[in-house]
Amino acid sequence: MSVVLFDYEQFCAMFPHIDMQGWTQEAAQLQWSIAEQIVGNTDNTSFAPYDPSKNVFERRTLLYLALAHLLQSTKANQAYGGLGGRLSSVSEGSVSVSIQPYTAKSSTAEYWATTPEGLQYWLLTAKYRLGGRLYTSKTYHPWT
Repeated sequence: MSVVLFDYEQFCAMFPHIDMQGWTQEAAQLQWSIAEQIVGNTDNTSFAPYDPSKNVFERRTLLYLALAHLLQSTKANQAYGGLGGRLSSVSEGSVSVSIQPYTAKSSTAEYWATTPEGLQYWLLTAKYRLGGRLYTSKTYHPWT
């Protein structure tokens, strides 16, 4: 059973554009545990394969993208005063900020699309969200 171990230095090297100032290694580790709950980190709990002996690193990629998204989203929420949602408009004169809350009908697409890493995560996991087809008759074409 392969488990991805969080490597703080490797993460920082893979995502150098993420401002890690204010994130201790322990705080990042806490966010990692949240990413593990989202993606799973064992063969029994995760939908994504991970087998370093066969050069299969999909689970690690998804965990790191989820972590990058969580770190940036948390920092953004702190900057907005703890408001959760998507920043929809900002004004400068007499200072105004509008936040559009996430909707439940989107299956969290709006949440993941708030950062570049979150959007990459959402796109890479699309194959796991697509359902299959079930044909219960001999002819399955709709016009036959």
